[in-house]
Amino acid sequence: MYVAALKLLQDELPALEFLQAMETSLPPGVWVRTLSIVPGKVSLQGSAYKEDDVVEFGKGLLDAPVVAAVDFPVTTRVVRDGQSLVDYTLACSLRDFAATIPPAVPVEKGAESQ
Repeated sequence: MYVAALKLLQDELPALEFLQAMETSLPPGVWVRTLSIVPGKVSLQGSAYKEDDVVEFGKGLLDAPVVAAVDFPVTTRVVRDGQSLVDYTLACSLRDFAATIPPAVPVEKGAESQ
């Protein structure tokens, strides 16, 4: 049972951490239409009003501990319902579960009784 629980954490925790990072990194004027998460990789497609906001979104994702790398966004200028928008695709690489855990700080002898 322990092995199954650990496997679940290894598979699901990076995805949950990424969703939290996405929520905190998403600037106003940028939205996500589709999201695909497979172990170690995330692909996002969405729209924005400006290219700069898409780049800002990618930089924000890169600051998240779970994100190992963000590819340069692929953008296309489109007109939808009379509104000029930027469609984008972003690909991210995720760190594994163990890499997101901070290292333990060793306790010196005699310090544990204080």
